[in-house]
Amino acid sequence: MIEKKLKITLFILVLLLIAIPLVSANMVDDLLSPLAGVDFSETYDSYSSIIDFFIYAILFIGLAQVTIGKRFESNGGKAMVVAVGLVLAIGLVISESVIGFNLRSFGPLAAAIFIFLVGLVIFLGIKGFGMEAVGAASITIVITYCLFRLSEYFPFPFSTTSE
Repeated sequence: MIEKKLKITLFILVLLLIAIPLVSANMVDDLLSPLAGVDFSETYDSYSSIIDFFIYAILFIGLAQVTIGKRFESNGGKAMVVAVGLVLAIGLVISESVIGFNLRSFGPLAAAIFIFLVGLVIFLGIKGFGMEAVGAASITIVITYCLFRLSEYFPFPFSTTSE
């Protein structure tokens, strides 16, 4: 068990050592340069129903597979799972247009969920090395706080400062 944790830690360390020169050499900027002129916000505003439909379809087909997939294991069952997922996705997209709601409305909630997940990953990582829950939670709070304070100086998706 300890050997497995050591291998995972070494793999993450090697991955970070490889990633640092790539970022410093602006290779990421070169790779993403074709997307520089794309305004994702405007694209989403124009095609929000289609984008939301695909997101909902993936979500509902997965949920249908988990909930009713074991009851219908034949080929017809797979079609039933897909049909249920697509019907739910279509229904939600139609109700979106009637209500005037779309996934953009979840922006602040998505940021809060992201912050929570970052903290959870840090907490589980620290706890995985054998630290008690209280100590791991304390260190997680400090690390998460420092990460978001550093976002004032470095680009970060949910930075509170405007440039």
